[in-house]
Amino acid sequence: MFSVSSAKIAQILCLSSLSCEMVSAQRLVVLEEGLNGFTGFEDATLFSEADTSAGGGAGIVSGTIRNNPWHRRALLRADLSFIPPGTTISEVSLTLVVVNSGGNFGDFDYRLHSLSKSWGEGTNVPDNAGGQGIPALTGDVTWRSNFHNQTEWINPGGDFAPFPSAVASAGRFASVGVWDGAGMASDVQDWITSPSSNFGWILISTIEGTFQRVKLFNSSEATSNRPRLTLTLDLDPGDVDLDGKLSARDVQLVVNALFGNGPNRFLADVTGDGLINKADLDRVSDRATHKAK
Repeated sequence: MFSVSSAKIAQILCLSSLSCEMVSAQRLVVLEEGLNGFTGFEDATLFSEADTSAGGGAGIVSGTIRNNPWHRRALLRADLSFIPPGTTISEVSLTLVVVNSGGNFGDFDYRLHSLSKSWGEGTNVPDNAGGQGIPALTGDVTWRSNFHNQTEWINPGGDFAPFPSAVASAGRFASVGVWDGAGMASDVQDWITSPSSNFGWILISTIEGTFQRVKLFNSSEATSNRPRLTLTLDLDPGDVDLDGKLSARDVQLVVNALFGNGPNRFLADVTGDGLINKADLDRVSDRATHKAK
């Protein structure tokens, strides 16, 4: 069982009447479906040959599987509404894990573009690895429609920014692809400023159309190694609630999260290691104490 030392409790109590303005620093926020209570990830696959979907499956697919050709594009979005407007985003990275590579082919690049229209993830679970999908339900995203039987994309295959926000390579089974850079930080900054414009990204192979150059990535419904979005905010590392201040509330939020309580528990992972533990409590209480001096 987790316990807090008497010295630590005394330190926490001494902060109860303090609220400290922060200096410029950096705060990591790690977002992964199911990790520390986060439930805001959505992802899906577009299938060019039919109105099929697989938004509830354990994988997302991007590339080309046949000479016909049959194209695949993956969509991803994370809910960022918990970040207060005016917060500055300095870095963003998206991590995906490859679980199958067509023909066991090695590295090739994927472009990540910001989407310009909303879409429906859906709950369809395919009876295969997700490579072909099953008939779409009303509201599911498809190659032709952002919401099946309701509204269509202007451009089949998705409506997105013409220039990629990031380009990165993905390889064979169990390899990890990481997309990052100023373009993605700019996207997220725009979505924080205007939350209604957060439609996420679309992942497209740079060699789309080349036979059997396709990769299956774990989705947010996978049992492990799900898509992970890591944000770096220009806030103090101890600012748990992202309110621009250090106070006893930040310490209390971590204590609550350690015992599985409170909303937005994922924000208590101030060290950015994917865990909520004593290291996070030490970081927050030490930062607050330092600022109060």
